[in-house]
Amino acid sequence: MNRYPLWKYIVILVALAIGFLYTLPNFFGEAPAVQ
Repeated sequence: MNRYPLWKYIVILVALAIGFLYTLPNFFGEAPAVQ
């Protein structure tokens, strides 16, 4: 089951986390932009 190296999992998790943070405001409507 563990066919892939650990760094590939880390890259995927980081990419998912970044994408999740970018799409998170869309679920709660227009959030005020932090400046």
